[in-house]
Amino acid sequence: ELHEEAKKFILNLRRQESPIMSTTITDDEVFNLYTKWNEHTSTSPSQFHLGLYKALIHSSHILSILTMLMNLPLKHGTPLRRWEHSTMCMIEKDIGSPKLHRLRLIHLFEADMNGIAKIIWARRFIYHCQDHNLLHQSQHGGLPGFETQHVLLKFRMTIDSAHTMRHNLAINNNDAEACYDRIIPAVNGVSHLSKGMPLNAIKLQNTILLNMKYSVRTAHGTSEASWQNSEKDPKFGIGQGGGWSSPGWTSISSDMIKTHEQVAPQGMTIQSVTGSDDSTSRTVDAYVDDANNGVNDGESQDGVQYPILLEQLEKSSQQWERILQITGGNLNLKKCFCSLLTWEWHGECPLPKTIIETPGDIKITNSSTGESSTITRLNPEQAFKLLGVWVQLYGTMTTHYTTLQEKIRDLTRSLCASNLTHNEAMIAYKRVAFKKLEYSLPMTTYTKNELDELQKPFTRTFLSNSGYHSRFPRALVYAPERYGCIGFDNLYQSRGILQIKYLISHVRQRDDLGKSMICVMEQTQLFSGLSTPLLQLPSSIPVTKLKYIPQGWLLTIRNFLVTFNGSIEFPDQWVPSSQRENDSVLMEQIMQRTKSPTALRRINACRLYLRVNTVADISDVTGKFIEEKFILGNCNPCASNLLWPRQFYPPSKCWTAWKTAITATFLTSPAKPFELERPLGKWTRNPDRIFHTVVDPMTHILYKETDIPGTYHKYSPSQSHRRRYNIHTAEPSMLPDTVIPVQYKVHQDQISISTIYFRSPTIQPEINSFTLFVSKLPEAYQDLLRNITSPSETILVNSIQQGDQLVIASDGSKKDERSNLWMDFRDNI
Repeated sequence: ELHEEAKKFILNLRRQESPIMSTTITDDEVFNLYTKWNEHTSTSPSQFHLGLYKALIHSSHILSILTMLMNLPLKHGTPLRRWEHSTMCMIEKDIGSPKLHRLRLIHLFEADMNGIAKIIWARRFIYHCQDHNLLHQSQHGGLPGFETQHVLLKFRMTIDSAHTMRHNLAINNNDAEACYDRIIPAVNGVSHLSKGMPLNAIKLQNTILLNMKYSVRTAHGTSEASWQNSEKDPKFGIGQGGGWSSPGWTSISSDMIKTHEQVAPQGMTIQSVTGSDDSTSRTVDAYVDDANNGVNDGESQDGVQYPILLEQLEKSSQQWERILQITGGNLNLKKCFCSLLTWEWHGECPLPKTIIETPGDIKITNSSTGESSTITRLNPEQAFKLLGVWVQLYGTMTTHYTTLQEKIRDLTRSLCASNLTHNEAMIAYKRVAFKKLEYSLPMTTYTKNELDELQKPFTRTFLSNSGYHSRFPRALVYAPERYGCIGFDNLYQSRGILQIKYLISHVRQRDDLGKSMICVMEQTQLFSGLSTPLLQLPSSIPVTKLKYIPQGWLLTIRNFLVTFNGSIEFPDQWVPSSQRENDSVLMEQIMQRTKSPTALRRINACRLYLRVNTVADISDVTGKFIEEKFILGNCNPCASNLLWPRQFYPPSKCWTAWKTAITATFLTSPAKPFELERPLGKWTRNPDRIFHTVVDPMTHILYKETDIPGTYHKYSPSQSHRRRYNIHTAEPSMLPDTVIPVQYKVHQDQISISTIYFRSPTIQPEINSFTLFVSKLPEAYQDLLRNITSPSETILVNSIQQGDQLVIASDGSKKDERSNLWMDFRDNI
């Protein structure tokens, strides 16, 4: 009997909707293949050196013969005999420690056969899959445009979201053994077939692997004996070093991740605070065979107890192990580890719980042997290595900082021991040494002082070896060469530029990482309680006033923008906004009077507990008074249409600071009835807070919540008076899009309500010209589009009125002080 994971995996191997890709290789492809191939690469057990191919391709006649020798076997699925030999080289994973289990096996295939794999599998198949959206976005390895940084930044977004929203999070690191050497060729072929790879190409690959003879090459030469596949001793794997290895694992692992998403009980969710489509959920983050699965409780306002989270992680991890076994893979359970982040409240602030405070383990059973292993569990502050970077679920990455210090000491020691000229030392700094440090920077949150301290010995040594005084003014050391300066790269500046690049590019692409960044921006904005976007004009609010916000990745970018008075604007970014006439955002007004970071943290804790953003959230329906329960804090949190950070009931010192701030900022007097200095006017939009009794201002139908939260009875107005309702006309109903709260009284069998405070929506003027359309856009777009003229004004205006999406592109060319643009309107998605 197949288990559920196997059934789902088989279903995911069904033919997907995409055309069959061509496998005909052209002369140009063969020429480019051998031209770009490094001649020093070891290939061909037949000893037909790669340099010979490089020489032969310059004859068009011989080039066509080489191309034909690739196309004929591909067309018929029948390989050449010499292609069925592989020489295996063993490379030490740990230099100087040649242990058998720590050797990396690299296969040397025939150059022309491996050339077919590079052209058809590594290039044409991968681009075919990307063009038709056949691969899962959670697999980042072996794909053009995907980097290890994307996995690291997804991890950063996940933990930043957990810190900001106080969500619980559990992650398991899976250590797969020899992924390329354990792939079952038959499963690999079906996976490729489902994505449009022709049968003849799959037949060719499987025939080669089935008949492959393996020999070993060492420093003493190549072994005369060899071994090969047989029915009694089947040999799996597609061979690391072949052009089809990485695409093969990418294809299979994509099907594995898709299957895991279908069966996993829970994933890692980064939820939009407004419930928009930007919310993301994934169960696995993978880069080739490095895969982490995880679960959190980020979908709901209420948290999940840690035993349930551990149980979900155990089930998710076991499911990943079973799916991996289907493809021939295996987990080294002794090297796998997990980590759990849950919170314990100390005053108004949460701190992570330790393993002692949250006892429990997860166990995974090996599907092949039936042996069960307890997975090593780390504390939230304990660091673990993720794609070469020491990370942790909670903390400031001090372990990785220490690693960077050690790496800098090794680099400076090597430089001092070398005999480089001044010019060579300069090149070594820019092209080698700095690049080794730069890799891990984008996902870090180190302060400017920490990075400057890290760079001091590094810069001092390289200055001395480049012919400069070690105390040369640092402003001139890091300034660009075009201004007559040295032009050394700076860690803090480089980190900031890379972070901005990743942020803007992925938000524009709206991929999974970009959506996660948007959600974390929303969550951080909601936590701050400010209506000004945090990355827009950051110099307007001192950094010291924002210490009550968790200092995550976005705040690191904000601090960098402050250094050069920069600003990043995102259209349609969600921020807290006024809900009624004369309404104001609480934290912005309070911040003008309160300077102490401690006081702001305590006040914000009360605001988060109450789940309120503006004065309208804490005032009564009339908008003249603040309700007493919100002043004193003797109430439960408000029901809200937003997803709020979790906040335990703050201590009394927080409520004292809250009452003082509210009284001094908004009230005429600290005494009852807590009258507002500026009474609120009509509602201008739907309230964020969920009220028990609301009315539709357009139809005047009344909706009253029942004993079951979230369900309502509706009451139609009486014919004699539209603000009176017969209590016997109640009908179950859903809420309409537009509702506002009202006060009501019950008189015998009738309900009467107060005046409806709602402002009629402003009627937007009709767009009858392209110039008027541009004038309604943000200033940044106006500057780009203000001087555009079009011979098709009527077509443009019609498309604008239909709500089509405008796409404008330019090649940057200019003639007679004018440039050309291409404009295209697409239907709204």
